[in-house]
Amino acid sequence: GINAEYGDIFEPVTSPIKDSTKTEQSSNTTEALDGSRRSSDENAHWSQYSLSQQEMLFSTKKEKGGNVILNEQEDGWSGNVDFDPHQSITNLLLWITSIYQKYATQLSVGEGKGSKRSEALQAMKKDTSFISFSLSTGELQCVQLEKIATEEERFCFFLNLFHLLYLHAFVEFSPTNMFQFGLFYKRSSYRVGVHHFSLLEIEQYILRQHGSEPDYFGMKLLIGSSRKMNDARDQFSVVTPQPLLSLVLTYFTKSSPSLQIFQPSNLQVQLFNVAKSFLLRDVKIKGTSVYLPKVINIYRGDFPASDKELLSYISSFMDDERKDQIKHLLSKQNSKSFFSILTSSSSSSSSSSSSSSTSSSSFTLKYLDLSWDPDFVYTLQNFRQSQDN
Repeated sequence: GINAEYGDIFEPVTSPIKDSTKTEQSSNTTEALDGSRRSSDENAHWSQYSLSQQEMLFSTKKEKGGNVILNEQEDGWSGNVDFDPHQSITNLLLWITSIYQKYATQLSVGEGKGSKRSEALQAMKKDTSFISFSLSTGELQCVQLEKIATEEERFCFFLNLFHLLYLHAFVEFSPTNMFQFGLFYKRSSYRVGVHHFSLLEIEQYILRQHGSEPDYFGMKLLIGSSRKMNDARDQFSVVTPQPLLSLVLTYFTKSSPSLQIFQPSNLQVQLFNVAKSFLLRDVKIKGTSVYLPKVINIYRGDFPASDKELLSYISSFMDDERKDQIKHLLSKQNSKSFFSILTSSSSSSSSSSSSSSTSSSSFTLKYLDLSWDPDFVYTLQNFRQSQDN
């Protein structure tokens, strides 16, 4: 079962009793709070705890339906404050990424007990800023999802929520193989308002419920026979699929795009820019072979149907050199197709040879291997640069 893989990290712990007297925060914690951009009112909930009590609260994880809720402490948020959902997510993402920046290089190298990654994760768990961040994710319980008015706002919120939960849960559970990743993806959850959402539910049931099915066995196994949750959460699903979702949602691996905090007011520009950066990095053209990110193959239904249309679509994201290369490949494709029509109408060749000529292509689409190795250097470095510009 899950505890055989993760040990006791999925075991619920009894919540500590709140101290009736206010305790002073250490200077390190105060610095972390100042850097987190939280207001004094927002900090009021957890500032009444000592550092040791904060650590105990942080380690309190509740299980619901097999999921592990990272932000639902027994002594949690009252829910009487209505946080702006986009500002809340933005602040929390800025906070957790600033913590990751300190450990990004070590996190991207090595696996297993005693490795640099393992040491970095252990250090992150004890980092006072991370402890404070973890407590502050409780404010998501105060978000009223029903007030997110438009579909674009809902798309932005849940895409940002996926990235926030992923970064938070990775510190907690740090999966090192595909089985562990499946559990991590399926069970790591947040409470938002009165609802619970796991990584799997956010991506597959909210963001992709009305999109194409993944052509990837492991993901199909996790999703099951239906993409609906069959409860009140289905009302938040994105009805109109975003074609660029597959090129902007990141798992923070070597095969992933860089992180971006998406805002409804600038969504389409942000989607295009992140997708362009990702494709410029990964698309390779060698002779007549065009290499594309594996995610395009997994979610092929999100993209133009024919290989020719897909390549033309990819070209719109490319630099001038690769645009010219693709244009050349497509022009050869057009010439071959036109020649095959002429020869088939003017000759008495057999139907089999005519079919062979028509199906011939001037290029071949190939897909890069999918890597699950974490890469927080690229995915977060580009994110920080985009925030600074």
